Amino acid sequence: MTERLPALRFALPLGSETRWSDMLAVFIETDPKPILVLLGLDIDLDEFSVHRESALDSGTRPDLVLISGGRPVAVIEVKVLAGLGRSQLDRYAAAEPGAQAYVVVFPRRLFVDTRRSPLV
Repeated sequence: MTERLPALRFALPLGSETRWSDMLAVFIETDPKPILVLLGLDIDLDEFSVHRESALDSGTRPDLVLISGGRPVAVIEVKVLAGLGRSQLDRYAAAEPGAQAYVVVFPRRLFVDTRRSPLV
């Protein structure tokens, strides 16, 4: 029997990366423990928040930034049917060098073109 995934296509149109990012933000803010464990982050949940499309500088807007104690601890880029922009992850790391994790999240069955990003 093949694995059946939830029918997310009804809530998340395949072509809407913004809606996928919004849904991930909801899941993380509702229950941050799974992503924190996955990323190896040990932070105070009382001081935890998720920011969407947070501008690190004028040209750098990662999809999600996880904040603890008033500072970013993880920068997350969501990709759905899109590749990484030229030096996209480099810009995130340069704009927020103190974060503990820089992550690209994408649906497991969909290809992400990483050829333009030397960090991957």
